[in-house]
Amino acid sequence: DVEFLEPYAEGVREELGSFSWKLIVEKLGSFLRSGAGVFDNFFTAVSSIMSGLTNSIISFLFMLYMLAAKERVGEHSRRLIYSFSREKIADKIIYIFHIMHENFTAFVSSTVVGAAVAGALTFIAMVILRLPYAGMISVVVGVSNLIPIIGSIVGVGIGTLIILIVSPIQALVFLIAAILANQIEGNILFPKLMGKVMGLPAMWSLL
Repeated sequence: DVEFLEPYAEGVREELGSFSWKLIVEKLGSFLRSGAGVFDNFFTAVSSIMSGLTNSIISFLFMLYMLAAKERVGEHSRRLIYSFSREKIADKIIYIFHIMHENFTAFVSSTVVGAAVAGALTFIAMVILRLPYAGMISVVVGVSNLIPIIGSIVGVGIGTLIILIVSPIQALVFLIAAILANQIEGNILFPKLMGKVMGLPAMWSLL
């Protein structure tokens, strides 16, 4: 009966008129279903991460156990091969594993030496060019060079970003110097070193 409240009262009537418990229940059900999907995806992601982490830890521990008892593991493996194979076949298998071991050891040692050379070249270039953080960036470049294919790119990228904070010009100078150093190490020194260790000409190592 209050005249100026009539528009508000009409609005309330319209809202109450369109009110439906069925609609509320449907909306609530839809929300719960979509929410359940989100929670389900979340728990799946968490369980996958935990599973991967657990497997990584177990693999690392297994590797440590193998390294700690490598002589006994090698002897047991040799016995198993000779127990389940004829002597000729077992000799061939042992010979193949011996070659694999020699080549893999040579490759790893060459990679480590190559990474150290890359770090040293970077350090020398940075000292000559008077670039900042020479020691730290050289270590980053050297360690990242242990990663196959993309390692050198990652190391140079991190170094460039660090120097970019100080000076964009110096970052550009470092980028050019690091690319040149990586080309020398990757295309001249590393093939020669790898070829010498593995008994191959440098051409085949580069190829």
